[in-house]
Amino acid sequence: MKQNKIFKINNKIINKKSSTYVIAEIGINHLGNKDLCIKLIDSAINSGADAVKLQIADFEESYSKDTPSYKIFKKYCLSLDDLNKINNYCRKRKITIFATPSGKSVIQIIKKLKFPAVKISSSLLNNVYFIEQISSEIKKPFILSCGMAFEDEIKDTIKIFKTKKIPFILLKCTSVYPAKDKSLNLHSIKTLEKKFNCMVGYSDHTKDNLACLSAVSMGAKVIEKHFNLEKNTKAPDDKISAKPKQFSNLISDIRRIELMSGSSTIYPDKAEIPLRKFNHRKIVSTKSIFIKQKFNEDNIGLLRSRKLTQGLSAKYFKKFLKKKSSVNIKKNTVLNLKHILE
Repeated sequence: MKQNKIFKINNKIINKKSSTYVIAEIGINHLGNKDLCIKLIDSAINSGADAVKLQIADFEESYSKDTPSYKIFKKYCLSLDDLNKINNYCRKRKITIFATPSGKSVIQIIKKLKFPAVKISSSLLNNVYFIEQISSEIKKPFILSCGMAFEDEIKDTIKIFKTKKIPFILLKCTSVYPAKDKSLNLHSIKTLEKKFNCMVGYSDHTKDNLACLSAVSMGAKVIEKHFNLEKNTKAPDDKISAKPKQFSNLISDIRRIELMSGSSTIYPDKAEIPLRKFNHRKIVSTKSIFIKQKFNEDNIGLLRSRKLTQGLSAKYFKKFLKKKSSVNIKKNTVLNLKHILE
Protein backbone atom coordinates (compact mmCIF):
# COMPACT_ATOMS: atom_id res chain seq x y z
CA MET A 1 0.00 0.00 0.00
CA LYS A 2 1.28 3.43 -0.93
CA GLN A 3 2.19 5.40 2.16
CA ASN A 4 0.50 8.68 2.96
CA LYS A 5 3.86 10.24 3.80
CA ILE A 6 3.84 13.41 1.73
CA PHE A 7 1.83 16.28 3.14
CA LYS A 8 1.67 19.77 1.67
CA ILE A 9 0.41 23.05 3.13
CA ASN A 10 0.58 25.93 0.68
CA ASN A 11 3.97 25.49 -0.98
CA LYS A 12 5.53 23.72 2.00
CA ILE A 13 6.08 19.99 1.51
CA ILE A 14 6.21 18.00 4.73
CA ASN A 15 7.81 14.56 4.50
CA LYS A 16 10.45 12.49 6.27
CA LYS A 17 13.26 14.54 4.73
CA SER A 18 11.77 18.00 5.23
CA SER A 19 12.41 20.36 8.12
CA THR A 20 9.92 20.18 10.98
CA TYR A 21 6.83 22.30 10.38
CA VAL A 22 6.15 24.42 13.48
CA ILE A 23 2.69 25.82 14.14
CA ALA A 24 2.09 28.64 16.62
CA GLU A 25 -1.30 27.83 18.10
CA ILE A 26 -2.87 31.21 18.84
CA GLY A 27 -6.23 29.56 19.47
CA ILE A 28 -8.31 32.17 21.24
CA ASN A 29 -5.45 33.93 22.99
CA HIS A 30 -6.41 36.94 20.84
CA LEU A 31 -9.34 37.56 23.26
CA GLY A 32 -11.60 38.41 20.33
CA ASN A 33 -9.44 41.42 19.48
CA LYS A 34 -8.27 41.69 15.86
CA ASP A 35 -5.36 44.00 16.68
CA LEU A 36 -4.13 41.70 19.44
CA CYS A 37 -4.39 38.78 17.04
CA ILE A 38 -2.20 40.60 14.54
CA LYS A 39 0.34 41.33 17.28
CA LEU A 40 0.39 37.63 18.10
CA ILE A 41 0.90 36.80 14.43
CA ASP A 42 3.76 39.31 14.10
CA SER A 43 5.44 37.87 17.18
CA ALA A 44 5.00 34.30 15.91
CA ILE A 45 6.60 35.30 12.60
CA ASN A 46 9.52 36.91 14.43
CA SER A 47 9.91 33.74 16.50
CA GLY A 48 10.24 31.65 13.34
CA ALA A 49 6.86 29.90 13.10
CA ASP A 50 5.92 28.27 9.79
CA ALA A 51 2.22 28.81 10.44
CA VAL A 52 -0.28 30.27 12.87
CA LYS A 53 -3.55 28.65 13.83
CA LEU A 54 -6.79 29.96 15.28
CA GLN A 55 -9.78 28.25 16.86
CA ILE A 56 -13.13 29.22 15.32
CA ALA A 57 -16.25 27.88 17.00
CA ASP A 58 -19.96 28.38 16.70
CA PHE A 59 -20.55 28.36 20.43
CA GLU A 60 -24.31 27.81 20.07
CA GLU A 61 -23.81 24.71 17.91
CA SER A 62 -20.81 23.32 19.75
CA TYR A 63 -21.25 23.78 23.48
CA SER A 64 -23.93 23.65 26.13
CA LYS A 65 -24.43 26.95 27.95
CA ASP A 66 -23.24 25.41 31.21
CA THR A 67 -19.74 24.72 29.84
CA PRO A 68 -16.68 26.96 30.19
CA SER A 69 -16.11 26.62 26.42
CA TYR A 70 -19.49 28.23 25.68
CA LYS A 71 -18.65 31.26 27.78
CA ILE A 72 -15.09 31.59 26.46
CA PHE A 73 -15.93 31.31 22.76
CA LYS A 74 -18.97 33.56 23.10
CA LYS A 75 -16.83 36.21 24.79
CA TYR A 76 -13.77 35.97 22.54
CA CYS A 77 -15.09 35.17 19.05
CA LEU A 78 -13.81 37.13 16.05
CA SER A 79 -16.23 38.44 13.44
CA LEU A 80 -16.05 37.26 9.84
CA ASP A 81 -14.86 40.74 8.89
CA ASP A 82 -12.04 40.47 11.45
CA LEU A 83 -11.10 37.03 10.17
CA ASN A 84 -10.97 38.31 6.60
CA LYS A 85 -8.66 41.15 7.61
CA ILE A 86 -6.45 38.80 9.63
CA ASN A 87 -6.32 36.34 6.72
CA ASN A 88 -5.34 39.09 4.28
CA TYR A 89 -2.70 40.33 6.70
CA CYS A 90 -1.17 36.84 6.89
CA ARG A 91 -1.03 36.66 3.11
CA LYS A 92 0.72 40.02 3.04
CA ARG A 93 3.22 38.82 5.67
CA LYS A 94 3.57 35.47 3.86
CA ILE A 95 2.72 33.39 6.88
CA THR A 96 0.34 30.42 6.57
CA ILE A 97 -2.84 30.66 8.63
CA PHE A 98 -5.56 28.09 9.17
CA ALA A 99 -7.98 27.12 11.91
CA THR A 100 -9.63 24.47 14.02
CA PRO A 101 -13.36 24.65 13.24
CA SER A 102 -16.18 23.65 15.55
CA GLY A 103 -19.79 23.73 14.39
CA LYS A 104 -21.41 23.19 11.00
CA SER A 105 -21.67 26.92 10.27
CA VAL A 106 -17.91 27.30 10.69
CA ILE A 107 -17.34 24.99 7.74
CA GLN A 108 -18.69 27.72 5.47
CA ILE A 109 -16.46 30.32 7.15
CA ILE A 110 -13.41 28.12 6.53
CA LYS A 111 -14.44 27.77 2.88
CA LYS A 112 -14.87 31.53 2.46
CA LEU A 113 -11.47 32.23 3.99
CA LYS A 114 -9.84 29.63 1.70
CA PHE A 115 -7.50 28.40 4.38
CA PRO A 116 -4.90 25.95 2.97
CA ALA A 117 -5.46 23.30 5.66
CA VAL A 118 -7.93 22.26 8.33
CA LYS A 119 -7.16 21.13 11.87
CA ILE A 120 -9.49 18.68 13.60
CA SER A 121 -9.23 18.94 17.37
CA SER A 122 -8.96 15.95 19.66
CA SER A 123 -12.47 16.59 20.95
CA LEU A 124 -13.85 16.17 17.42
CA LEU A 125 -11.73 13.26 16.22
CA ASN A 126 -14.44 10.69 16.98
CA ASN A 127 -17.24 12.94 15.65
CA VAL A 128 -17.42 11.11 12.35
CA TYR A 129 -20.65 12.87 11.42
CA PHE A 130 -18.95 16.27 11.53
CA ILE A 131 -15.82 14.92 9.85
CA GLU A 132 -17.92 13.46 7.02
CA GLN A 133 -19.53 16.88 6.59
CA ILE A 134 -16.36 18.95 6.57
CA SER A 135 -14.38 16.52 4.43
CA SER A 136 -17.18 16.59 1.87
CA GLU A 137 -17.15 20.40 1.79
CA ILE A 138 -13.41 21.07 2.00
CA LYS A 139 -10.80 19.16 -0.01
CA LYS A 140 -7.75 20.56 1.74
CA PRO A 141 -5.11 18.69 3.77
CA PHE A 142 -6.31 17.80 7.27
CA ILE A 143 -4.34 17.73 10.52
CA LEU A 144 -5.89 15.34 13.03
CA SER A 145 -5.13 15.52 16.76
CA CYS A 146 -5.37 12.16 18.52
CA GLY A 147 -5.81 13.26 22.14
CA MET A 148 -8.22 11.06 24.16
CA ALA A 149 -8.62 8.69 21.19
CA PHE A 150 -8.60 4.91 21.18
CA GLU A 151 -6.98 3.14 18.25
CA ASP A 152 -10.29 2.14 16.67
CA GLU A 153 -11.51 5.74 16.74
CA ILE A 154 -8.40 6.92 14.91
CA LYS A 155 -8.86 4.11 12.41
CA ASP A 156 -12.52 5.03 11.75
CA THR A 157 -11.65 8.68 11.20
CA ILE A 158 -8.70 8.22 8.86
CA LYS A 159 -10.75 5.74 6.83
CA ILE A 160 -12.90 8.71 5.78
CA PHE A 161 -9.90 10.60 4.47
CA LYS A 162 -8.35 7.59 2.78
CA THR A 163 -11.64 6.79 1.05
CA LYS A 164 -11.91 10.39 -0.20
CA LYS A 165 -8.18 10.52 -1.00
CA ILE A 166 -7.71 13.62 1.13
CA PRO A 167 -4.19 14.08 2.57
CA PHE A 168 -3.96 13.93 6.34
CA ILE A 169 -1.41 13.87 9.12
CA LEU A 170 -1.88 12.63 12.69
CA LEU A 171 -0.70 14.58 15.72
CA LYS A 172 0.08 12.68 18.90
CA CYS A 173 -1.56 14.64 21.67
CA THR A 174 -2.45 14.36 25.35
CA SER A 175 -5.55 16.44 26.03
CA VAL A 176 -4.71 17.48 29.56
CA TYR A 177 -3.96 21.14 30.34
CA PRO A 178 -1.16 21.15 31.31
CA ALA A 179 -0.08 17.60 30.48
CA LYS A 180 2.35 15.87 32.85
CA ASP A 181 5.43 14.07 31.59
CA LYS A 182 4.16 10.61 32.54
CA SER A 183 0.99 11.09 30.45
CA LEU A 184 2.67 11.95 27.13
CA ASN A 185 3.57 8.47 25.80
CA LEU A 186 5.75 9.88 23.02
CA HIS A 187 6.88 6.44 21.88
CA SER A 188 3.45 6.05 20.30
CA ILE A 189 4.51 8.57 17.63
CA LYS A 190 6.41 5.74 15.95
CA THR A 191 3.52 3.34 16.52
CA LEU A 192 1.03 5.72 14.89
CA GLU A 193 3.31 6.16 11.89
CA LYS A 194 3.75 2.44 11.40
CA LYS A 195 0.20 1.34 12.17
CA PHE A 196 -1.60 3.97 10.10
CA ASN A 197 1.00 4.34 7.38
CA CYS A 198 1.10 8.13 7.52
CA MET A 199 3.06 11.17 8.60
CA VAL A 200 2.88 11.95 12.32
CA GLY A 201 3.46 15.10 14.35
CA TYR A 202 2.90 16.24 17.92
CA SER A 203 0.49 18.72 19.51
CA ASP A 204 1.80 19.93 22.84
CA HIS A 205 0.11 20.92 26.10
CA THR A 206 3.14 21.01 28.40
CA LYS A 207 4.69 24.14 29.86
CA ASP A 208 8.23 23.84 28.52
CA ASN A 209 9.89 22.72 25.27
CA LEU A 210 11.28 19.32 26.21
CA ALA A 211 8.32 17.24 25.00
CA CYS A 212 8.33 18.97 21.60
CA LEU A 213 12.06 18.40 21.22
CA SER A 214 11.71 14.77 22.26
CA ALA A 215 8.88 14.32 19.75
CA VAL A 216 11.07 15.70 16.95
CA SER A 217 13.84 13.26 17.87
CA MET A 218 11.26 10.48 17.57
CA GLY A 219 10.25 11.51 14.08
CA ALA A 220 7.49 14.10 14.52
CA LYS A 221 7.46 16.30 11.41
CA VAL A 222 4.85 18.80 12.64
CA ILE A 223 4.94 20.51 16.02
CA GLU A 224 1.99 22.50 17.31
CA LYS A 225 2.63 24.62 20.39
CA HIS A 226 0.30 27.13 22.04
CA PHE A 227 1.61 30.68 21.70
CA ASN A 228 1.00 33.91 23.58
CA LEU A 229 2.49 37.32 24.31
CA GLU A 230 4.35 37.93 27.54
CA LYS A 231 1.82 40.27 29.17
CA ASN A 232 -1.35 38.70 27.76
CA THR A 233 -1.95 36.77 30.97
CA LYS A 234 -5.77 36.88 30.75
CA ALA A 235 -5.71 34.69 27.64
CA PRO A 236 -7.51 31.36 28.18
CA ASP A 237 -4.51 29.20 27.21
CA ASP A 238 -1.81 31.37 28.78
CA LYS A 239 -0.64 28.70 31.24
CA ILE A 240 0.28 26.24 28.49
CA SER A 241 1.44 28.82 25.95
CA ALA A 242 5.04 29.50 25.00
CA LYS A 243 6.01 33.14 25.09
CA PRO A 244 8.02 34.59 22.16
CA LYS A 245 11.48 33.87 23.58
CA GLN A 246 10.57 30.30 24.54
CA PHE A 247 8.99 29.72 21.13
CA SER A 248 12.03 31.12 19.35
CA ASN A 249 14.28 28.85 21.44
CA LEU A 250 12.04 25.91 20.58
CA ILE A 251 12.48 26.46 16.86
CA SER A 252 16.24 27.00 17.07
CA ASP A 253 16.58 23.82 19.15
CA ILE A 254 14.45 21.87 16.66
CA ARG A 255 16.75 23.02 13.85
CA ARG A 256 19.73 21.82 15.91
CA ILE A 257 18.11 18.42 16.39
CA GLU A 258 17.55 18.21 12.63
CA LEU A 259 21.24 18.92 12.04
CA MET A 260 22.23 16.35 14.62
CA SER A 261 19.91 13.70 13.17
CA GLY A 262 21.65 13.63 9.78
CA SER A 263 20.88 10.61 7.62
CA SER A 264 20.68 6.87 8.18
CA THR A 265 23.97 6.28 6.33
CA ILE A 266 26.74 4.66 8.36
CA TYR A 267 29.86 6.55 7.34
CA PRO A 268 32.42 8.81 9.02
CA ASP A 269 31.61 12.49 8.89
CA LYS A 270 33.80 14.41 6.45
CA ALA A 271 35.34 16.25 9.39
CA GLU A 272 36.42 12.89 10.85
CA ILE A 273 38.21 11.63 7.75
CA PRO A 274 41.44 13.64 8.22
CA LEU A 275 41.53 12.62 11.90
CA ARG A 276 41.71 8.92 11.09
CA LYS A 277 45.42 8.99 10.22
CA PHE A 278 46.28 10.62 13.58
CA ASN A 279 43.83 8.91 15.94
CA HIS A 280 43.93 5.32 14.73
CA ARG A 281 46.69 3.18 16.21
CA LYS A 282 49.57 2.06 14.01
CA ILE A 283 51.79 -1.02 14.36
CA VAL A 284 55.11 0.15 15.78
CA SER A 285 58.27 -1.53 17.04
CA THR A 286 58.53 -0.92 20.78
CA LYS A 287 62.10 -2.34 20.91
CA SER A 288 64.94 -2.89 18.50
CA ILE A 289 64.30 -6.06 16.47
CA PHE A 290 66.99 -8.06 14.68
CA ILE A 291 66.66 -9.73 11.33
CA LYS A 292 64.86 -13.11 11.57
CA GLN A 293 63.78 -12.33 15.13
CA LYS A 294 60.14 -13.19 15.87
CA PHE A 295 57.61 -10.44 16.36
CA ASN A 296 55.68 -10.68 19.63
CA GLU A 297 53.64 -8.55 21.97
CA ASP A 298 56.82 -7.54 23.79
CA ASN A 299 58.55 -5.95 20.79
CA ILE A 300 55.65 -4.50 18.76
CA GLY A 301 52.65 -2.47 19.84
CA LEU A 302 49.77 -0.32 18.70
CA LEU A 303 50.39 3.38 19.22
CA ARG A 304 48.76 6.68 18.43
CA SER A 305 51.13 9.50 17.52
CA ARG A 306 50.83 12.84 15.78
CA LYS A 307 53.96 11.82 13.87
CA LEU A 308 52.51 8.50 12.75
CA THR A 309 50.36 9.47 9.75
CA GLN A 310 51.28 6.41 7.72
CA GLY A 311 51.35 2.74 8.65
CA LEU A 312 49.24 -0.33 9.11
CA SER A 313 46.00 -0.37 11.09
CA ALA A 314 45.38 -2.60 14.08
CA LYS A 315 43.66 -5.27 11.98
CA TYR A 316 47.09 -6.39 10.71
CA PHE A 317 48.59 -6.81 14.20
CA LYS A 318 47.93 -10.56 14.47
CA LYS A 319 49.55 -11.08 11.07
CA PHE A 320 52.91 -9.99 12.60
CA LEU A 321 52.77 -12.22 15.68
CA LYS A 322 55.06 -15.27 15.43
CA LYS A 323 56.34 -14.08 12.04
CA LYS A 324 60.01 -13.10 11.63
CA SER A 325 61.52 -9.77 10.76
CA SER A 326 62.93 -9.43 7.24
CA VAL A 327 65.44 -6.73 8.34
CA ASN A 328 66.96 -5.10 11.39
CA ILE A 329 64.38 -2.70 12.83
CA LYS A 330 65.02 0.24 15.12
CA LYS A 331 62.81 1.05 18.08
CA ASN A 332 59.74 3.23 17.23
CA THR A 333 59.69 2.20 13.58
CA VAL A 334 56.27 2.26 11.89
CA LEU A 335 55.94 -1.21 10.46
CA ASN A 336 54.59 -2.35 7.12
CA LEU A 337 54.13 -5.74 5.47
CA LYS A 338 57.63 -5.61 3.94
CA HIS A 339 59.02 -6.02 7.45
CA ILE A 340 57.67 -9.57 7.55
CA LEU A 341 59.92 -12.35 6.36
CA GLU A 342 57.85 -14.63 4.18
